[in-house]
Amino acid sequence: MKQQTGSTKKELNIFTIFLLILSFSLICLTNIIIDKYSIFRGDYSRKFPQPNIRYAKVKHVLNNPTKYDSFLFGSSKTGYLNATQLKDGKYYNLYMPLLTPQESLKYLNLFINRGIKIKNVMLFIESDYIKTKTNVDEPLIANHPRYLYYPVTLKQKLVFYKTYLLQNPFQKEGKESPFDGYSTFDSGSWAQYHPKNELTLNTKKITKVHYNHNPYNFETLKFIKEFVETCEKNNIKLTIAIFPERVSTYKISDVPTYNRVKVELAKIHPYYDFSGINKYTTDDRYSYDEKHFNLYTGAKILEIITEQPDQKSPLEDGFGAYVTKENVQQHILNLCKKTPEIKECIPGQKL
Repeated sequence: MKQQTGSTKKELNIFTIFLLILSFSLICLTNIIIDKYSIFRGDYSRKFPQPNIRYAKVKHVLNNPTKYDSFLFGSSKTGYLNATQLKDGKYYNLYMPLLTPQESLKYLNLFINRGIKIKNVMLFIESDYIKTKTNVDEPLIANHPRYLYYPVTLKQKLVFYKTYLLQNPFQKEGKESPFDGYSTFDSGSWAQYHPKNELTLNTKKITKVHYNHNPYNFETLKFIKEFVETCEKNNIKLTIAIFPERVSTYKISDVPTYNRVKVELAKIHPYYDFSGINKYTTDDRYSYDEKHFNLYTGAKILEIITEQPDQKSPLEDGFGAYVTKENVQQHILNLCKKTPEIKECIPGQKL
């Protein structure tokens, strides 16, 4: 009797293991077939949900090592820049949602280590992503399939593919912007479809305000410094620019600390500063929504960077001032004169 009970228990254990293996296999197979984030089959024809853009773009560059020699690094705002507007290289817009300077450094090193010859790089910085954690190996939205970093090491690949194989393939996704496969595998951004002479201004009133009350993280500057050093070491021409943000967001961004960041950044590398109070940040016509400027403003940003590199031409209301370690204090003073209500605009100084 005991022998029969032991045999029954053994058979039950085997059956349970079999069911677990079968369930595991079915989940994996379903995820490979459905491939919600276009990881396994490379099918980018579907619009929703949005694929993992990081994986798609980095894989595209690595698979085409001679197609590009110049790159734009930045978050979703960078998507409003038309890389085909730049004529001194074969540019690819590597914009990604929530892309930070530390992750940009990660991909710059990856491209260099894979033998891609890089001529020019533009690094776009914004207030939100100087307010982030600095663990470069951990995505800002941990474990979300749309934001996982491109895997390089064996450990990263195991974690990466496990996430896509074992996710719930039928979980509903919120509505996302359509993925433009053509431009992603061309210049990198849908902005390429909009020549400068066809751009229009926004006609909608923007009432929402974008809030980010996280404190500034000066550790981010260390990654920017390493980014600069990497470009210098590899003879890459580097341009750095700070993106504009709407006046309603700018004024609640802890301006005094933001200015300290700008002072420290100028010690690392010169940059163009499009932020602050100016024509483009105070007028809804130049914004797409509360977080993003529009294509018209994007074209103006690239025009200033490429056509006024020495700043000999007068700027529109200071938009895109070229900042160096020699003139940064005067630049901050100019910015603060436009916000007299911010009493500590220049830390430790009175206007």
